[in-house]
Amino acid sequence: MKRLLFILCLIFSAEVYAQHYTVEYWFDQNYGSYDTVGVDTSVWQMQLDVAQLDGGLHLLHLQILDTVGHRSSPRSFVFYNSYNADSVIYWVWFDQDYSGGHWGNLGNGNNMIDVNGLAKGFHSMNLQLGNGSSAELHRYIFYKSYSPDSMFTNMGYVCWFDHDFAGRQTGPLGNGSLLINTDSLAGGLHTFNLQLGSGRNAELHNYIFYKTYSFDSIFANMNYVCWFDQDYAYRQTGTLGNGSLMFDVDSLTNGWHSCNLKLGEGVDAELHSYIFYKASDYDSIFRNTEYIRWFDQDYANRVTGVVDSGNILIDISTLLRGPHYLNFQFGEGENAELHTFLFYKVDTFYDTAYLDVCDWVLWYDSTYTVSGNYGQERDAILPNCYDTVATLYLNVRYSSAGDTSATVCDTLKWYGDTFTTSGFPIHHTINSVGCDSTITLNLTVLYSTFGDTAAIVCDSFMWYGNTYTVSDTPQYHTTNLAGCDSTVMLNLIVNHSTLGDTMAFVCDSFMWHGVTYSVDTMPIFHTLNSLGCDSTVTLNLVVRYSTEGDTTATACDYFEWNGVEYYSSTDGETYTLTNTVGCDSVVTLHLTVNYSTIDTLVISTNESFEWQGNVYETSGFYVDSLLTIAGCDSVLVLQLTIVQGIRDVGNNMITVYPNPTSGKVKVDSDDVTRIDVYNINGQQVMSVFNNPVVDITVLPMGLYTLKIETIQSSFVCRIIKQ
Repeated sequence: MKRLLFILCLIFSAEVYAQHYTVEYWFDQNYGSYDTVGVDTSVWQMQLDVAQLDGGLHLLHLQILDTVGHRSSPRSFVFYNSYNADSVIYWVWFDQDYSGGHWGNLGNGNNMIDVNGLAKGFHSMNLQLGNGSSAELHRYIFYKSYSPDSMFTNMGYVCWFDHDFAGRQTGPLGNGSLLINTDSLAGGLHTFNLQLGSGRNAELHNYIFYKTYSFDSIFANMNYVCWFDQDYAYRQTGTLGNGSLMFDVDSLTNGWHSCNLKLGEGVDAELHSYIFYKASDYDSIFRNTEYIRWFDQDYANRVTGVVDSGNILIDISTLLRGPHYLNFQFGEGENAELHTFLFYKVDTFYDTAYLDVCDWVLWYDSTYTVSGNYGQERDAILPNCYDTVATLYLNVRYSSAGDTSATVCDTLKWYGDTFTTSGFPIHHTINSVGCDSTITLNLTVLYSTFGDTAAIVCDSFMWYGNTYTVSDTPQYHTTNLAGCDSTVMLNLIVNHSTLGDTMAFVCDSFMWHGVTYSVDTMPIFHTLNSLGCDSTVTLNLVVRYSTEGDTTATACDYFEWNGVEYYSSTDGETYTLTNTVGCDSVVTLHLTVNYSTIDTLVISTNESFEWQGNVYETSGFYVDSLLTIAGCDSVLVLQLTIVQGIRDVGNNMITVYPNPTSGKVKVDSDDVTRIDVYNINGQQVMSVFNNPVVDITVLPMGLYTLKIETIQSSFVCRIIKQ
């Protein structure tokens, strides 16, 4: 719960003397819902609950009720009910008294401002929240009650701005002072209207209120001068930067007036002119009389409104200097009233001018550049009016000028502005006499240079004394010919060499990249990888060796060795095996083939026949095996024919040669009729007729049997095909 701690001893100690009191208090104009709290004078403190109030500014009213029913004079306070506990610096002041303001920190809780020292009546109240460009400025119109008695008269009030009677604010004035927020109003002049009471006894109070345009104007300290009609002698002056303005116009007569507001001084001053209509009487507020107004012949740009909504304020600042007509029509139709006013719009402030300017001033169409007193005859303003003489009391102060030079690289910050090109920028400030001080900068801007280069390397790269082993974009800074920074950026791509190894187990020798190796070793080969960098491969080589051996053999007719049959002698046939280390084991065959012989004896006789120690009495084939000198078979075949009663044909021997043979075999006989060739399996493989020569070139090597038939007999013999 938010509470407001109040210390009462300094507020009421001079008016009360009892030991125990009751304090009546209420917020804003809510006297009808006032509350009470008991206070012990030994403590002189009280706490008030403000949680139900909205955040922002409020009024607090206090009065003490003693034990016999006497009430003290009321006291009023302005306090700010904090929205939250955020730390926000504030500054609050009344009217134009900026230097006499109050400051504090909203984060420290609710804040109380004693307004009992203010004069009775209307005041402008200004509240600044925060500092600098982010600060907020809130403006209020504050009405301080005239007397304590009015608190109990419950006098009603009605207040509104300009013609906005429909947006009026109402309430009982007797409930305390008023606080009216003007933040929603546009900047500039407004009329403020306050009605106290009602009916014929009501009082209408009129004010002109100037709402400052922005928070920045608080620190501009712009002076203002305000006066009505030609009454410059009774002008009101002040500093506009100290907050909004309130001008009481109750003393003005009813009807039309000119309102003049000068902002600033010298030739830079602005003059804002207004035509102001003061309402004739209070009753007109309720007549709702419509009006139409226009200047000169410009009826097309007429303005309409209701005069009963309060005083009328017409801005004539945009009109040209010289005489004009203001036409004002009240009502409509036959009952309408047309009021015409002739007025002269001026663009200087007064006929007798006291000017303090810089360098020159334009006064009545003449330019003055030297201090002095000057007179100027004025033309007649209106018909039947006399010429007048205006007097100027002039003090001229002078601006100053200077220059400076700078040569920079790329950019220069000068009085808050940044320059990137050569030129002659000008800075304006205020000199010692309060006039413009112009400084011209002779600026020469030289420029840095930037370049880049690219490199694709292997493993590392040294650039300006630095070694880089990874891809990067390093920069090197030096000075160009202009003396400015010269930046070179290297777009570096670092590719990397590769390293690998391979292993080989070989027999006897190994060729690797064109080199033959026959012993264990670790040779290295260099080539380029896919990125164009060195690729190093190491060979881990293990060399194992083949072995050799010999086989010597002597055979008859043929020899079978490792699945191959040999029918002739050979010296150098080899057979390869695998040794214990996985390499070749080469065996060389040294072969001698000796051959068996077959001789056939053909005998025809009519009696028994003795052969090789045996006597044969019947026909037939008889074989006797012997050994040759080489230890091979020597086969003798007897083909014996015993014919009874037939003549003896005698001995007949057949010779077959060459044997062994690699091609042709010839039978030594002139009467051969047929030769049949049989392989070792008894299959007939060839036959020839009437030819003693048989060609066995096409037959594979091996042992074959020839059956030879002649006119007289037949023979059998064996041959070897090599």
